Amino acid sequence: MRKLRQNVPLLVLVAGLLALTAWRWPRKAETDVPHSPLRNFSAQTWDAQVLAAKQPVLVEFGATWCPVCRAESPLLDSLAKAVSGTAVVGKVDIDHDGPLAQRYGIQATPTLLVFKDGKVLKSFQGYTPDATLRRALQDAR
Repeated sequence: MRKLRQNVPLLVLVAGLLALTAWRWPRKAETDVPHSPLRNFSAQTWDAQVLAAKQPVLVEFGATWCPVCRAESPLLDSLAKAVSGTAVVGKVDIDHDGPLAQRYGIQATPTLLVFKDGKVLKSFQGYTPDATLRRALQDAR
């Protein structure tokens, strides 16, 4: 019993470090799911996949640490499946592609932009309902 009491501070420290590590450890992006139509855009693919796209493109500028972005991820995946063939849905991780976020003046996460013919048609900040995003993509066609 005495040894346990002596080791309690050490155990608390180790438990705290484990909890902190689990919280900050990079999570696997939900877009890494095989066969998901939800795309990950980067600075290298931006011009070809977004600006030159013939279909409307919905882009979420977000981050893995953003709770609203994580909450919106299943909605975007579902939307990407629903509009596959008529529109493109994808994400940009602002931590990895900050210059893209700066280029479009992104100041809050998530920010969603609807592109058509390389131009921004609509912009939304924060959690945006599925119906609003579908309507924006329909209006962009």
